[in-house]
Amino acid sequence: MSNEKVKCAFVSGGSRGIGREIVTKLVAAGYCVTFTYKTSVSEAREVHELHGDAILPIQCDVADRDSIGNAIDQHIQHFGRLDLLINNAGINRDCAFKKMSWEDWTVVVDTNLSSVFNHCQRAMEYLLESEGSIVNIASVSGVIGVPGQVNYAASKSGITGLTRALAKEYASRGVNINVLAPGFIKTDMTDKMPEITRERIIETIPMDRFGSVSEIANIAVFLGSKSCKYMTGQVIPVDGGLST
Repeated sequence: MSNEKVKCAFVSGGSRGIGREIVTKLVAAGYCVTFTYKTSVSEAREVHELHGDAILPIQCDVADRDSIGNAIDQHIQHFGRLDLLINNAGINRDCAFKKMSWEDWTVVVDTNLSSVFNHCQRAMEYLLESEGSIVNIASVSGVIGVPGQVNYAASKSGITGLTRALAKEYASRGVNINVLAPGFIKTDMTDKMPEITRERIIETIPMDRFGSVSEIANIAVFLGSKSCKYMTGQVIPVDGGLST
């Protein structure tokens, strides 16, 4: 499938939570969208059934460089172009620093940070052709630091450094690259938190609530739009004032 008139996006980690909502908002904005998933097969099927031919789901291990390359290739073969890359896939393995294993460190860094490098590098030739955009999803944890998240915070902070350097390198060639840094967002993961933990977190948020996936997805789509083409290398916190 190739359509020069329709913009095409690639979203890593698009079957659940924030990623799923980003996919939904992109389709509503007129994009054709490839999204990747690792193990959530039934959720990926649901997203595909909701949006039909506008969607291409691809099973992918974002910690594996070759798997990412194959996914980008499949996207291009199917849709023919790439206008927007959104690096959303990520995991956490929280624990006290003293007890954090080397595996806990490497799997989080590989999944959250190295995957952004690999997606950007593999997709860049197509984004140069379209003068497209990249939106990298980081986290408030990488801005302010959160106890028990040394690996996660480092990976998300690394995304910021990567983005700022890459944005300067490609600004003159028409590709703009920005970071969206969500705060605590209501998802299946936060729903599993003990109630007392959620209450303590909310006490630290000036807006006195968790954000919604829709609030994050709206900003992600906006950052990838032509309205933001003169913005690059910026970090946009969407966290209810937590990092203020």
